[in-house]
Amino acid sequence: GGDVSENENEYENSLSTIRTVNVSWSANRETAVNTEGGGYKVYYSTAAGFNISDAGITEVDVPYVAPPLDPTSITLQLESGQYYFRVVAYSALTPPWGVGGTTSAPSEQVLLVVP
Repeated sequence: GGDVSENENEYENSLSTIRTVNVSWSANRETAVNTEGGGYKVYYSTAAGFNISDAGITEVDVPYVAPPLDPTSITLQLESGQYYFRVVAYSALTPPWGVGGTTSAPSEQVLLVVP
């Protein structure tokens, strides 16, 4: 989890304004997050105060690919409006009994207004 920031570029389509938005966050320092099978999930919604398990939430997987850079940003195409973001780190750690990996608690919610 951590800080989330954004950069914007604009283009028009026939229905609405679409912006290219770069959402970034601070890297989690756990080795298992920054190795094959680890990464981040970015969740966003137009609803304030959302939980990552709510219906209608958009989830984007940002897997770790290769060193030297940890995956700490994603570029999205979003229509004008207000979006709320949360980021979760995950790892591929699997205990001996074979049940799933581990995830961090979701980051604090961050508001992004796309003009």
